[in-house]
Amino acid sequence: MSRFVEAHGGSPETVSGLSGLGDLVLTATSHQSRNLRFGIETGRTGHATLPTGELVEGAHAAAIADRIAGARGIDMPITRAVAEIIEGRLDVRAAMASLMSRPITTE
Repeated sequence: MSRFVEAHGGSPETVSGLSGLGDLVLTATSHQSRNLRFGIETGRTGHATLPTGELVEGAHAAAIADRIAGARGIDMPITRAVAEIIEGRLDVRAAMASLMSRPITTE
């Protein structure tokens, strides 16, 4: 996320604050979060099915962020995997295997 922000002229430290990491932690841990519920269901079933009549912001944002990152040459493998899962081009197990087999680097 910090590479994405920096490539768009922002400060990478912004991601570490409440507007970045704080929002991400809340979205990823609150059972009131539609994103969390969608992610749990996707992981449980192995494929993504958007709920009818309910907006899951992260599901739409993943594809947009992936497209922008790709156009700007920003490596965002988790975002890419999430977008591909939601679009039905990758299943959860294959995404996990691919992400976990990436070379270890410093972030």
